[in-house]
Amino acid sequence: MLIYGNVPFAMGLERFYSQCAQAGIDSVLLPDVPIRESAAFSRAAEDAGVDAVYIAPPSAAAETLDAVAAASRGYVYAVSRVGVTGTERASSTVGLAESVERLRADAAAPVMLGFGISTPEQVAEAVAAGADGAISGSATVKIVERYAPEIVAASSGDNGGGGNEERRHYALGALRSDLVTFTATMKEATRPH
Repeated sequence: MLIYGNVPFAMGLERFYSQCAQAGIDSVLLPDVPIRESAAFSRAAEDAGVDAVYIAPPSAAAETLDAVAAASRGYVYAVSRVGVTGTERASSTVGLAESVERLRADAAAPVMLGFGISTPEQVAEAVAAGADGAISGSATVKIVERYAPEIVAASSGDNGGGGNEERRHYALGALRSDLVTFTATMKEATRPH
């Protein structure tokens, strides 16, 4: 799960990670918590049995990559470029091989490339550059956004008549189908051809 640090901070770290574990969440990425401030989050996550995940920034100093490798469990989120997340700007693999090599030297968890990954070609480039895989968060959210209005309208009964359950079921089925297809296509791009 990706969530900003203010939520666990406001709830209390122990309570937050405990509730994550109870909900079946196995890892939490905190994109706005710098590695130098991560110790308390990591301890609370470990105590709850949840993997703490941190960001390896592009062009990070060796000391930063070493600290990210030491603190991240489950996977390391390697950022493909500077800026904000989303699919509007493509990812980049420039410098990724060097970062992955440094992270692996420190026995890091698998390195996943994220930020702007929205096509199978970008996934293949990430893997070819040394990443263990890729994360397509914003692209996945865009698929959900296409169906959300119909699902919400059908769920709230906003069509003045019957058929809401059928509309909702159809929209959920179409959403699931698109997500399955997208995921399968992206996974296929991680395999050597």
